[in-house]
Amino acid sequence: MTPGGPAAVGILPAGHRQRPGGRATSVPRVQGTARRPAAPIGGRLQSRAPFVAPGAGAVFQLELAKPYRIIVAGDGARVEDSTGKRYLDAMSGGSMAATLGHGRRDLIDLVWEQSRRVGYLDNNRLTNPWQESLAAKLVDVAPTGFTRVRFVTGGSEANEAAIRAARMYHVARGEPQRWQIISPAQAYHGPTMQTLALTGRPGLQGAFGPYLTRHRHIPPSTARFDATGQQALDALDEALEQVGPENVSAYFCEPVSAASLPAYSPPARFWEGLAERRERHGFLICFDEVVTGIGRTGNWFAANDLPIVPDVIATAKGLGAGYTAIGAVLYRDSVYEAIASEVRSFSLGHTWDGSPLPCAVGLAVLGILESEGWVDHVAARGPSLRRELEEALSGNDLVGEVRGRGYLLGIDYLDPRDGRSFLPPELGVAGRIERAAARHGLLVLGTMPTRDGFAGDQHLFAPPFPTPDGDLGEMVDRMAAAVDEVAAEVRDELGSSLSAGGGPSAGLRVLIVQHEDPTPAGFVHEWLDDQGADVEIYRIDLEDRCVDPTRYDLIVSLGSELAAFDDSIPWIDREKDLLVEAYGADIPILGLCFGGQLLARVLGGDSYRGELSEVGWLPVRSADEDLVPPGPWFQWHFDTFSIPPGGELIADSEAGPQAFVVGRSLGVQFHPEVTNEIMDGWVDAYRHELDDEGVDPDALLEETRRIEPRARAVAARLLERYAEDIAGLALPGRGADGT
Repeated sequence: MTPGGPAAVGILPAGHRQRPGGRATSVPRVQGTARRPAAPIGGRLQSRAPFVAPGAGAVFQLELAKPYRIIVAGDGARVEDSTGKRYLDAMSGGSMAATLGHGRRDLIDLVWEQSRRVGYLDNNRLTNPWQESLAAKLVDVAPTGFTRVRFVTGGSEANEAAIRAARMYHVARGEPQRWQIISPAQAYHGPTMQTLALTGRPGLQGAFGPYLTRHRHIPPSTARFDATGQQALDALDEALEQVGPENVSAYFCEPVSAASLPAYSPPARFWEGLAERRERHGFLICFDEVVTGIGRTGNWFAANDLPIVPDVIATAKGLGAGYTAIGAVLYRDSVYEAIASEVRSFSLGHTWDGSPLPCAVGLAVLGILESEGWVDHVAARGPSLRRELEEALSGNDLVGEVRGRGYLLGIDYLDPRDGRSFLPPELGVAGRIERAAARHGLLVLGTMPTRDGFAGDQHLFAPPFPTPDGDLGEMVDRMAAAVDEVAAEVRDELGSSLSAGGGPSAGLRVLIVQHEDPTPAGFVHEWLDDQGADVEIYRIDLEDRCVDPTRYDLIVSLGSELAAFDDSIPWIDREKDLLVEAYGADIPILGLCFGGQLLARVLGGDSYRGELSEVGWLPVRSADEDLVPPGPWFQWHFDTFSIPPGGELIADSEAGPQAFVVGRSLGVQFHPEVTNEIMDGWVDAYRHELDDEGVDPDALLEETRRIEPRARAVAARLLERYAEDIAGLALPGRGADGT
């Protein structure tokens, strides 16, 4: 199409481009049939998705409604995502496994060399020198009395093997009735059916309840509930009485908790009482040292620092240091001898147990830890790191406690109104701090309040052992900045934004991102006001601040006279970060023209100069006319975009995509916000450019005044359907059926 007719509106001739700071200028047409010609600013700037969208890709993710950040590289204590943003890794790879940091060439080369020599052998009939040497080395660094090791491929398998060993021990000793296990309720030992049964957290067990063995659980001895440990001992006595102590196989626990209750360990009185009850009743004590083992707490095993010696130890993560999948179960000689003297077999195992490749890596990891002194370093540096974190957070009334040992530290948050209670779960404080930390370039792991009431919002802080002091200091500073940022918001919400029922205010909170004076929210703002929304305008071109998107129910990114692929725009990185974080937190985003192009770009699509440009009131081809009516919609753009991975094309035109949905977000190429006042401003500011393009400005204004009432109705329909059907936002005055 070309401009024509009395209104002189329509698709402009191809070969028009936008210049930074202006609308459009005529340039020679790019020859050829390529759909994506080179962009004017250093060529087409290709983006990469920072997340895998929910439902996108072939991976069956653990959390199906959660976008997953894509990490593509790591070096030491730093990692880089697919957009090139770098983070300090205060979680050692996310699960505390990468204890030696990322990208160690000696371990990478070892994997290559061992694979060339021999990578796999079945340990059911064969053994190998790497397995034998690694077992001997683990016995050397284990607590006194441990003489045997069995290898597995991960922590859950190690814990399950420990359960089996305890059972076989009692059967071998002529006590086959012993099978019950007692463990802390606030715990996590893995996702297999037996290890899942060890936790008392119903939210984790979910639908698997019918498959799970019924065990007994006791509450934790935290400073909040049981500072001395006596209440936990009383609960243990009660559990023993309920099932009969002669029926108890083992007490199963972490010596220092990881994700379930970050860096918590019971007081000495509990451990002493536990040892007394073992002596009296004859059950075993099994330690889950999947996280704490191999140096994490400043000792080879956390058991070495407690007034009790367990009978079985399971470990995993630090043994492979993130370079291989390997775990191990260590047995005291008394346990091994009882099984060996009667059963003579422990044949249940897995394919890769004890294979040369993982055992060679494990052996090298132990060698590095020993020769470079990292376990001693963690023991020496850990207390001062904890003090630095305490001091950085000391003035924040949201922080209740910083605890832990070595490089396994935990932060516990509380309600500043009484200085004791857990924060209201609906505030999602741990998740907000985790996202704020990511904005500051720091990766940490937050845990949310649990149904049983034993834990509230918390964070783990567990950096790689070789992290330089400068990076540790920066981690502490970034963590403190993230906590301070969220604490300021939470104080305000607790003070003024809680409803009578104790939850957050029900009003729709909307952030509108505006890029310059001539591009306001117009009708979109009016419609939101009609819905009773609390609207905040963020002039990102004028305000040099970061915004927490989780404070809002909806983010609206407006149009701009600039190009979404132009990374030289001073504020564009801040907006990309904002959209990425909002999407990652499942906050719906409505992107209009520039905003829609940028949304597509940050989620893995491309934004680039289009072959066709569009200006005027034009229809679109819609696959869902209830969501995106055919229009006409006002268009003024010279760029286009591709649909991001996981997105669904809703509407298009000859010039390219016009609307797409991804998750709870919608991006459109057109301008539903246009009003007579906005058009007056655009024509006044850019009349000369319309003249250059052959578009009659006065005819465009006349056409806008004629069509605006209908355009408002169409735009209202789009906004309503998007808010309710895609974003899942409850609009005032509408029932559950939408009427």
